[in-house]
Amino acid sequence: MDRPPRPLSARLPPEWRRRLSEQRALWQALQAALPPEWRRPLCGAALDGTALVLFVPSAAWATRLRYSERTLLPPLSAALGRPIERLRVRVAPPLAPAPAARGAAAARRPAPPPPETGAVLATLADKVGHPALARALRRLARRR
Repeated sequence: MDRPPRPLSARLPPEWRRRLSEQRALWQALQAALPPEWRRPLCGAALDGTALVLFVPSAAWATRLRYSERTLLPPLSAALGRPIERLRVRVAPPLAPAPAARGAAAARRPAPPPPETGAVLATLADKVGHPALARALRRLARRR
């Protein structure tokens, strides 16, 4: 009764396997065509007709890619073996780890500020005219 384990992909419907294979080929072509500084922030990609949709973790990276569209389209078209007429960039922030993965204590309490921040807050507390705000700033300055 000992059968070798089957890979998960063998249990997928044929259409899903085909799409997974296409996605893997697209990702490999992008990795080969893009310079290293553009590969790092890339979270994902998809083809939508003659448009290439790229997913990046921030608006800053999205803007950089949009401004570089003219220089990126020819090598991407060549690497994919099909004409790419338009680059669409979408922001897709990376998923945060679950609270259990970070630890229960980390989920309950934020990290303390660095020591130099405490000194700045203490100085600011001395100069603030509002007593309640000064007390709150001193409490923040003492946090370790």
